[in-house]
Amino acid sequence: MGAWVITRIRVAKQLIHGLVAVLLWKSIPNSLVAVPHQLLTVIIRVFMVRTLQWGHHLLDL
Repeated sequence: MGAWVITRIRVAKQLIHGLVAVLLWKSIPNSLVAVPHQLLTVIIRVFMVRTLQWGHHLLDL
């Protein structure tokens, strides 16, 4: 169960880095990169918290 959560977090991090790299590669000014990056970070944090809560719920059953 723990390994599954860790794998999911790693995949999410890779997705963030990939998207940021693409944005930077397209030479978008840093101010425009910062906003979607912050949004992505918030979305991923919520996703991770929900995943961990779901994992704990399964362990309680």
